Amino acid sequence: MGRAAEYFSQEGRIAQELRGFEHRPQQVEMAEAVEAALAGGRTLLVEAGTGVGKSFAYLVPAALWALEGERRVVVSTYTINLQEQLIHKDIPFLAEKAGLRFTAALAKGRGNYICPRRLLAAVSRRRGFFEQFKPEDLHVLNRLENWFYREGDGTLSTLTFNVPERVWTNVRVEREACSGRRCSYFKSCPYFRDRAKWEAAQVLVVNHSLFFSDLALRLGDAPLLPAWDAVVFDEAHTLEDVAARHMGARLGRREALRTVRRVYDARTRRGFFADASFSDIHAAAAALERALEEYFAALGAFKEKGGWRVRTPGKFSARGVLSAGRELVDLLEQATASFGEDTEERQECLALCSRVKEALVAVDLFDSMSAEDFVYWVDGTPESPELTAVPVEVAGRLRQYLWSEEAPFVLTSATLATASGRGVDCSFVKERLGVDEAEEKVLGSPFDFRSQVKLYVPADVPDPTKDAAAYRRALVRYIREVVEVCGGGVFALFTNLKDMRYCHGMLAEGFEAKGLKVLAQDGSMPRNLMLDRFREDGSAVLFGVSSFWQGVDVKGDALRAVVIARLPFEVPSHPLVEARCEALAVRGMSAFRHYSLPGAILRLKQGFGRLVRAKRDEGMVVVLDPRLLTRNYGRDFLAALPPCPIVTAPSAIRERGEEEP
Repeated sequence: MGRAAEYFSQEGRIAQELRGFEHRPQQVEMAEAVEAALAGGRTLLVEAGTGVGKSFAYLVPAALWALEGERRVVVSTYTINLQEQLIHKDIPFLAEKAGLRFTAALAKGRGNYICPRRLLAAVSRRRGFFEQFKPEDLHVLNRLENWFYREGDGTLSTLTFNVPERVWTNVRVEREACSGRRCSYFKSCPYFRDRAKWEAAQVLVVNHSLFFSDLALRLGDAPLLPAWDAVVFDEAHTLEDVAARHMGARLGRREALRTVRRVYDARTRRGFFADASFSDIHAAAAALERALEEYFAALGAFKEKGGWRVRTPGKFSARGVLSAGRELVDLLEQATASFGEDTEERQECLALCSRVKEALVAVDLFDSMSAEDFVYWVDGTPESPELTAVPVEVAGRLRQYLWSEEAPFVLTSATLATASGRGVDCSFVKERLGVDEAEEKVLGSPFDFRSQVKLYVPADVPDPTKDAAAYRRALVRYIREVVEVCGGGVFALFTNLKDMRYCHGMLAEGFEAKGLKVLAQDGSMPRNLMLDRFREDGSAVLFGVSSFWQGVDVKGDALRAVVIARLPFEVPSHPLVEARCEALAVRGMSAFRHYSLPGAILRLKQGFGRLVRAKRDEGMVVVLDPRLLTRNYGRDFLAALPPCPIVTAPSAIRERGEEEP
């Protein structure tokens, strides 16, 4: 038995200190595999089914490995919920109760911290500071100042009141506006206070976005995170899309205009260079703002006509933006040189100049389509369009810049494996991420799904691809039936907002008339607050889309049924999906078999996994899509799900309700 496995034995420290501890062979097997991968400098992929306890299974060997060799392990997650679980629950238990005396810290991006110097500058300039001044901004500034100096820790997540983006942008830490140790506020800076903790940490928890931001900065010799010796990627099924976003560019109309107006806003006569002596900068900023308005108006018109993917370089002609932008950058660089070294003015000017340059780089990339292996499209709305450019595939870049590091990597999730001709394995994820050599483990759940879950797939539901109207009527009928049978406690999960809004509109009033709380992911409430209210109520009905398919944990009787509206295939016309399928076709591969199907299988497994989160949880999963039964690929979906009884009779849900007391 290895050192890590000893912690999970019946006589181990975890069993002695953790109330209700249960020995799980899958957890031990995973811990031993992680321990071996770290010791051997290898890459490991582990699918750990619900209930395995994967966070302990990688934290224990990671801590032991870090302690024995003065090493640092980065643990990267996708969701905030998992980060908070690791930092506030799992790590303190292992460090304080289980005898693993390791140090740990949570790393956040610079934009999550208030900058004392910039806060003081904003307070001192007050009315002339913001490009779009609103009277309440002064009140927010005063509250921020009081909060920071009297009660707050300087991080965005601990704020107890709302701070508009236009205010926070002007007081947060920014790389170009930071003079580091030369700053007179260095000792009181919350960002550098936390950086010192990162440097001392043996286990450093980050999110995927920060990790890939750091990877890009590391290539430019300006890393954000301290050096690491190994990385554990939890929720690794999300890595491809996160990596693609951070390897590409995205710029929206609002962000672009806000960047220019921070320099100078001709309408309000505010901004950093509001003084009349900077008339040349005023003229250049106004010219760039006009050019951006015209450019994004063209993008918006394209979007309004149903446009999405852009295939032709120079389609929207960014010459005016690039010309005006370069003129403004030249003037800002001259202004920077005129300010004294390490002065507040110089640092702010550097930051503003950098932001303008970043916007111009994004526009130039999008306009020229200079990256041939990228896909380009217009996102957002006609009123607020966003240009987007991302690599079609990230596997090659990850091979070159990440997996080539001489370090061990562990990739884990409850959903990494899909059914293929080789059986159930992680080959799909390995191919998409460019992981060429790795050990794989697919560990089932310790839960008894055969007795805890029934999977209902009513055979009379119309095919959603053939009769959308009839399909929606069936959705409404079956969701109503499930809610009535279960008395609430239902997640209704959708693949698109259109179906969700239709069903919510048809059902909410009736449910509320029966005393049921109805929650919908319509933007009116943060996801975490929705989840808290669902748990507290005990019999609520929640209508949700993509973000409720994963990273959501409701244990106990509050969740009794999960309804999945249709098989979660990605929209085939989405530019990124379309481009990825095209790339596979060029290589003579089936885009459906090698991309669309395995991706949908992983998403269905995520949705299915919302129901049973503990040993005593039980209920029904209802998939309202007949393709699970009628198409050959339905067998691949079913083979990847935990084994449980499957019921197809249309009357079965109603009969279940009649049988129960």
